[in-house]
Amino acid sequence: QRHSSDDDNCNRWHRCRLVYTHGNSTLVDAKLTSTRHRMPNVLNGVELVGKSLPMAKMLEYKAIVMLEGNDVASGLKWALLSQSVVLMPPP
Repeated sequence: QRHSSDDDNCNRWHRCRLVYTHGNSTLVDAKLTSTRHRMPNVLNGVELVGKSLPMAKMLEYKAIVMLEGNDVASGLKWALLSQSVVLMPPP
């Protein structure tokens, strides 16, 4: 039985892929609040896990990225009511 590497697992999990890809970006501040033990907290020097931001802090950003999980993105409703541009892939 072949086990996938952490890199492969991260690339298949769209939330992790976003954080990993933009880990050193000055434009995107993206972190996971938990990997649920699916992944290390740091992958190849990129910090995947960070503190959860309060909604007031998130509302200071010009754009908010929303990614679906098993259902509609849970924060989508408040993000659409914010003054921020909501970015998300097609459902």
